[in-house]
Amino acid sequence: MPKPEQLLEAGALLAPKTKLKDAAGIDEVSARAYRHPALGDRVVVRLTPDNLAAGEDLTLSFLGFAEPDVTGPVAVRRRQALGFPEWALVHDPAHARYALDMVKEFKREARRAKSKPGHAWDAFSEIAKSLGKSVAHFLPSFWEQVGREFIAIDNSTYASRAFGKAREAERVHGLKVDEAIRRDAFLEFALAGCVSASAINDYGKELQAAGDAGEAWSIIRDLSVRRTLGGLPPWKNMCKDLATLAKAAGLDVDTEIQQVVRELLESPAMPRTSMGFWQVASKWVQSLAGNDDQAAGLLLNMIPKSGGYAQSDAWTWLNYLETWGILDNSWKDGVSEQAGPVGSPAEWLSKLCAVGSPSQILFDLVERMADRLKKDDISVYPYEVNRWNKQLNANIDLLDHLLALGIPIADPEGELRLSMYSWFRVHDDNAKNRPRDPVMLAQDPRFSVALMDAVRESVGVAEFEAAATGKKAMLEVRRNWLLSEIEKFGKAALPGFEDAFSTINGKTTTATWQEFPEAFERLQEAKVAAALHRSLKNGLMDEYGWPALEAAFEHFTGKFSISAPRETASDVKLFGAYPYAVVTDGVAAIVVRGNERVGEFELKLPKGEPLKHVEYIDGDLLVTAGKNYRCKQFWNRSPGKSWETWERDNQGLQGFAIDARGGGAFTGEKIIHAGEPETRGIGSSSNFFFDGEHYWATGWDHASQTETSCELDPVKGEQGRRSLPGFLEDFIAPDTRLMLHRCSLFPLPSGIQHSPLGQKDGLCGFRARKDSVTLQFTAEGIDGRSICTGKDDLSFQALLDQPGTTQKLPIEGVEGRWRTAPHLALHSPDNQIVTSRPEFDPGMYNSGQPAGIPWRYLNFFEVRDETASKKLRSISLDDTQTLLDAASKDIEAIASKREAKQGKKAENPTYPLLDKAIGKLLPRLKSPRLHAGIRGIIVGAIQLQLSLEKVIAQSDPNRVQPTKITVTNADASVVHVLNMLQKRSYGAESVSFFNELASIVMFLQGESDDITAPDFTCGIFGEIVSESLLNAWQLQWFARDDGDTKWLTFYEALLQTGALSLTGRLRQFSIDEDSDPKFRKLLEDAVGGRHDDIDDREAATALQHGNSKFVITRDWRGFNVVEFSRSETFHPVTGVDSNEETQPLELSDIQESVQQFIDLCKDQPPKIPSADFFAEVAEGMKLKPAIVAYIWFGYPHFGRYGSDPIPAYLREPA
Repeated sequence: MPKPEQLLEAGALLAPKTKLKDAAGIDEVSARAYRHPALGDRVVVRLTPDNLAAGEDLTLSFLGFAEPDVTGPVAVRRRQALGFPEWALVHDPAHARYALDMVKEFKREARRAKSKPGHAWDAFSEIAKSLGKSVAHFLPSFWEQVGREFIAIDNSTYASRAFGKAREAERVHGLKVDEAIRRDAFLEFALAGCVSASAINDYGKELQAAGDAGEAWSIIRDLSVRRTLGGLPPWKNMCKDLATLAKAAGLDVDTEIQQVVRELLESPAMPRTSMGFWQVASKWVQSLAGNDDQAAGLLLNMIPKSGGYAQSDAWTWLNYLETWGILDNSWKDGVSEQAGPVGSPAEWLSKLCAVGSPSQILFDLVERMADRLKKDDISVYPYEVNRWNKQLNANIDLLDHLLALGIPIADPEGELRLSMYSWFRVHDDNAKNRPRDPVMLAQDPRFSVALMDAVRESVGVAEFEAAATGKKAMLEVRRNWLLSEIEKFGKAALPGFEDAFSTINGKTTTATWQEFPEAFERLQEAKVAAALHRSLKNGLMDEYGWPALEAAFEHFTGKFSISAPRETASDVKLFGAYPYAVVTDGVAAIVVRGNERVGEFELKLPKGEPLKHVEYIDGDLLVTAGKNYRCKQFWNRSPGKSWETWERDNQGLQGFAIDARGGGAFTGEKIIHAGEPETRGIGSSSNFFFDGEHYWATGWDHASQTETSCELDPVKGEQGRRSLPGFLEDFIAPDTRLMLHRCSLFPLPSGIQHSPLGQKDGLCGFRARKDSVTLQFTAEGIDGRSICTGKDDLSFQALLDQPGTTQKLPIEGVEGRWRTAPHLALHSPDNQIVTSRPEFDPGMYNSGQPAGIPWRYLNFFEVRDETASKKLRSISLDDTQTLLDAASKDIEAIASKREAKQGKKAENPTYPLLDKAIGKLLPRLKSPRLHAGIRGIIVGAIQLQLSLEKVIAQSDPNRVQPTKITVTNADASVVHVLNMLQKRSYGAESVSFFNELASIVMFLQGESDDITAPDFTCGIFGEIVSESLLNAWQLQWFARDDGDTKWLTFYEALLQTGALSLTGRLRQFSIDEDSDPKFRKLLEDAVGGRHDDIDDREAATALQHGNSKFVITRDWRGFNVVEFSRSETFHPVTGVDSNEETQPLELSDIQESVQQFIDLCKDQPPKIPSADFFAEVAEGMKLKPAIVAYIWFGYPHFGRYGSDPIPAYLREPA
């Protein structure tokens, strides 16, 4: 039950005779009844504090109200000073019109303050300027009223700023101050937590200057305490500032400050107090805790909520508790109930364990508490609850420590996640024997699975591998993880096989297999045939087709033929929003919906402005055109009326444009109409339901951490009351929870009689729920199709008819920001494996499709060949192997042709033996697109098998490695060093970064024809080499203060790679593929037309062309290129426009220079020059000393995105 004082502070009205500790800060409230001639018998009753009554009466009298009838007091409330314009009416009625003239504008901005506080503040500032010119003495009450408006909407930042403006006005204009009124204002804002520390300090100085030290102490003490009780933590020097006032007032400083601290301890704001406050107040707190058991108990049970993500202030707090002699109260016998923990020692410890990132002091404390905790036999609950997903987090070292000491641990009440990063990245200089070898944790069945999951996320990260070396538990867990990944090769369909390969390739090295030779033997047994068989047997995306969309594409590209595959039409793009699709070549556009062609349009693009994006809305095209990100947008029927917008080339099907009754299109948020100027167009929102009559918007309630569904006004875009469509509401059952993010309800276009996703009354719908008791998921389509699954998460959004059977395939669709269908997965009917995973660009899983599509568009798909699908449902493993054998021979023949035509224009690859084998398996197959889809997935499977065999050969533990980096834990230094240099480090966690660098060097030197390095290592190679001396100079200064030696480890390993011994010329440049496709063509010709090699964004392409050697990586913009040549000139790339090109670097074996500098830094590092040195040099160069120092230390942070390393005032001449 809240105390009366707490209710008052919250703004409540209390009964007049309520007993309060301090009546000085309250006002009595009376009911004032006003009458007005225009209102007849109606009476306006206002509840007004008596001290503000005069202003209220005057305000209403200006509006024609008569003198009020007063009843009261009827309540009491927290004191509030006279507001605006009441203050002006009471104290200066002659000039009150200036205030009244501003009331209407003031009220308008007050209403706007909640949604646009910044705009409202600017408007208030303009009003203040007007008042300052004529009636400056109104400004304090005006700004205080501004503050009250912001307090009313819980915006303490602007409220505090407004209060400061009021005090500033008093000083600037030299206004005469009524101290009683000002004190009331300070008290009012302090209780609201909106008085800054500087404002209180300035107020105290003014009071002291007035000559009454006792009053200054009394007022400032009261304000400081009330400010904290109002919700703001005390500032760092509060006790020190108050001690100065107490001393001036002739009081016993220690006694007074201890009493202040005692009162503050009751405030809920104290857990948010900075550690600086406790440092300043430490001696008074220690004396207080020694003499007051209740104060000691409050301190012991306080868990700080301050500090950073990596290191909470809770651990500094434990050190303070130790200093004050309180910490052992948490477990020792003989401690009074008031001074001890609330609840048991185990409960107290559980609260600390929930903080996260524990420090060494907690580990030491746990050891001291162990006997007591075992004696009490009350389980510790050492889990932190994630506020967003309710997942439990726990620290690996702490859990293992508790288990090793025999302390009882409660079972986790929910999904447990162990953070491996906090295990191998210990942010604690005092840590002892950490990271631990979690032997006890690995043996406990409650935690072993979570430990395996944590290892799965971190294995392959250099820092983890370094920390795990020599730890018995980690050896076993890593072995089990590796074997489980290899096991997937034999159990998964093709997407799972692909994922397992990606994991093995990215997270293992030769050293891994040397450590686990038995795992390598199993890896060599991995074959793709069984995985391909599962994919073919369960269903391919290409067994379905959307005839209207395919016809639209073929209008631009020509008829699809398996015997003469069309050239990739990069200028034909797909846009649109459900249920529409727009196919365009940048000149004309065809719009399709369902099984109909809606229309053909000529795009009216501005001259010289290429198409960026187009949407079909309400019968017209909304077109975006431009060369860069800043583009013009316009309706195609009115191209002359354009507006500026920001747009990426984000082709794909995205969002909704559902035709609305009465015109317009619903876009997921509101209805928009063709021709609307400055429209945002269609967003990516799919968070709504529509039953043909009404709309609902879905969202997330952060307070309750639950999904929500609210009725939606589609015209205004405003949400109403919470409710659900009947289709979803009917699915609610006892002990279940609707999974709204997996539910859907939307209309189908007219003319769709059958949908492979199921339909009823012109609607497509899906609903899903989770049973909180059995943890089972149940899902149903609107036509009754259903599935029940016990998987950890219901990841699919629909159930697709499986061609050739009556079973259903769960469909998982993740809509991306830039390309709407980067991931569309078909699951097996039992939902155990993913069988196909088509992406936006046609590839291995959808070679027969013109483009990838979001799952909602599957409503428009039709089965291409029912007979062929039935045959695939019964395909045998032997049939699959026959197809693979045929494809393998075709690929060998293609490789031979490439060798013969190396450097010449490549021909499109053909697969005659595979085509013949497919024809034999499916003799009546008439759909060329299905044939292409079957061929594509088989060719992809063979290429995956070849890639796996290549990795096996390169990783063979028995193979002699050409380069050996012998520096201990070298790769663990990479992320640290790159972060110090402000360079990109995402992807630098590789367990073999320096060996990868060495493989690049071998290729550039002609000792190898290929590289074994991922895209990150190749992409940063040029920077590492060209800036090696500068980086070393920078690093030795950065690392000096804390004795960091990781940079030396980094450079010792870099020297072993040979990268700094290269001689020749090096340059880097990037190519935008969309603006210049010639470079892509050059690459395709150089590698024999292997599109898969060119487009792989996780690997690099190595090739020689002319006298140059190229290392090329791919990203969303195009290509990043490092070119190396030993000749005097680079190989000309005719007709290619590069951007972001670096100055060519002459490499002349800088290894010796770097080695000498490293040796020097080990023995006698350079001394930091004196300030006089910088001043002397600066004078001669006519620069400022700071600029000279900046240059001397190696341009730290130069080129860092979003920063200006040299401020403007430093760049000015000295």
